[in-house]
Amino acid sequence: ASDASSAGGGTKPNPPASTAPPPPTIPQGCGGDRWGAITSVADGAGIGLVADGPNAGKEVVMGGHTQYGWVHSVSTWDTFNPCSLSGPALAQPYGKPERPELAAGFGYSTNWRLVEAPTSGAVYIKDYQGQNCLTNNGAGKALSVVSCTPGNKYQQWRIP
Repeated sequence: ASDASSAGGGTKPNPPASTAPPPPTIPQGCGGDRWGAITSVADGAGIGLVADGPNAGKEVVMGGHTQYGWVHSVSTWDTFNPCSLSGPALAQPYGKPERPELAAGFGYSTNWRLVEAPTSGAVYIKDYQGQNCLTNNGAGKALSVVSCTPGNKYQQWRIP
């Protein structure tokens, strides 16, 4: 008699295990009012950190470490801090305003101006002068602040 498992019959193999990573957990100390993801209208990707931790002086990228989220604070200007209001703010270094990063002390503009975008519920995140827009440059790439192009979905964001 032949063994059923070697004769081509028998039971169906188990389906492969899911390779999707589990959803990230919210790090301790993160959250609060107006906390959540900043996502691109163009591809739905979130703004994240290049390093695993909201450390000052680090670049912000599309994707990356998104589990920290962003707190959106509104007063005269709009500001965005990873994790909580005590985190370093999303900023433009004075010497290189086209490359946003997390502010490390002085020498940064942390002021942003939100302008309604043509996509329902979306905004342009403009520099304090209102001339340049935060721009999605693709998955894993650093964001930039460049001239605004009306209708450009890579410059339109959904915010907390």
